[in-house]
Amino acid sequence: MRRVAWRDREARPVIGERTMRWLIALARRVPLRWGYGLAEAIGRLAAWLFPKRRAILESNLAAVLGAGERRRLRRMATEIFAHALRSYYELLRLPALPLEEVLCRVVFEEPGWTQFREAYRQGKGVIVVGPHQSSFDLAGYTVIAQGFPLCVFTLPDEAGFGSLNELRALSGARVLPAGPAAVREALRALRRGEVVVLAADRPTRGQGTVVEFFGRPTLLPDGHVRLALHTGAPVFLAFVHREGERYRVRFQPLEIIRTGNEAEDVRRNVQRTAQATEPGIRAHPEQWHLFLRLWEEEPRGD
Repeated sequence: MRRVAWRDREARPVIGERTMRWLIALARRVPLRWGYGLAEAIGRLAAWLFPKRRAILESNLAAVLGAGERRRLRRMATEIFAHALRSYYELLRLPALPLEEVLCRVVFEEPGWTQFREAYRQGKGVIVVGPHQSSFDLAGYTVIAQGFPLCVFTLPDEAGFGSLNELRALSGARVLPAGPAAVREALRALRRGEVVVLAADRPTRGQGTVVEFFGRPTLLPDGHVRLALHTGAPVFLAFVHREGERYRVRFQPLEIIRTGNEAEDVRRNVQRTAQATEPGIRAHPEQWHLFLRLWEEEPRGD
């Protein structure tokens, strides 16, 4: 039987806590017109300075694109580093940017945006789940700016995400560590009518459900399904990608199947989440910056 990968030591940002704090100080001094290019250049350099991290990206990309073109995978993995550092830079600069400037750079696609707002008005809260794609922090900031309270679950601070989570909190989000203890807080947030944001592609400390993702078994998060089954809150997939200097955000409602068999309902709905997530990643694989190996074995070439 094929093994399913989970390595907690890999679940850390592309750069460490000390480096992140240094970049925060630097970003606030670099003019915006230079910052994006500098961030992307640092990202491409990091791709060669951290070959093990780059290999993780190449492994994940091989599952999406096929393992036949190694040079293409390496180039795309390098671009993911560049895109990730650009996204980090945007998060670093976010508190200092005028709100109008941020809002004009983010486009919410229809009909998903209207469907999301209508679901929010039901008062049950909304569960949003999506992959680590493009500048999801910028997208979240614009959602908050339009009056929607966000409760975001991320990897715990001890994993090296302390500075990133502090910046996310400055944008107005309530940032909480993911894990078993987070379930109670997520339930409270939904009862208050808040928007609970969870990852679709990164399990926390080996917790989740094994399903097929890009045709191969792996462990994926199941918290969004369990919350929906217990609360009846609507669930939306969220996808973000960059086009030039603007970002496009797409909300897609996910119907939760309920048969009365909780274990089977969890498995089936996580599988449906995985299948619905695949096209969004496949459309923009160069913006999928998940620095965690999802599959233990390499896919075979075509």
